[in-house]
Amino acid sequence: MATDPTPGRGRAAEAPLRDRLRQRGRRVTLQREAIMQVLRGCAGHIAADDVYRRLREEFPQINRSTVYRTLHTLEELGLVRHTHDETGAPRYHHAEDPPHVHLVCRGCGGLTAVDELPVLEQLVASLRDRYGFAADPTHFPIAGTCAQCRGRRG
Repeated sequence: MATDPTPGRGRAAEAPLRDRLRQRGRRVTLQREAIMQVLRGCAGHIAADDVYRRLREEFPQINRSTVYRTLHTLEELGLVRHTHDETGAPRYHHAEDPPHVHLVCRGCGGLTAVDELPVLEQLVASLRDRYGFAADPTHFPIAGTCAQCRGRRG
């Protein structure tokens, strides 16, 4: 999934990060601020290992477990969300990104982000009405075959 370069150094953490951390009695750390900067600078989703690799140059003392724990904390605070890619691996994004679903082609591996969710809203409403289940269709991609790959198969 596509990502942008790491944003510039020295930018202060956004107010929601500071506020939510302090409200929960947690410290505002340089690592937490840096991870949020990476997420804000991504056009799409990013794996925790990619966050780690981006930060390692600027913060050689950071370790992979810190990145994973911090992403988990930021998600608990509602600042970060995750979805899963076509392999099932988690990918993270800023919580302010609009809700969307990914369509993943089994043929070519192509990924299409779908921001308009009326069909999925109908599915979510049906699951809630019929089973009392509150589904989150943005958590996993929808696998299938894209139009281009279907056309190649004839």
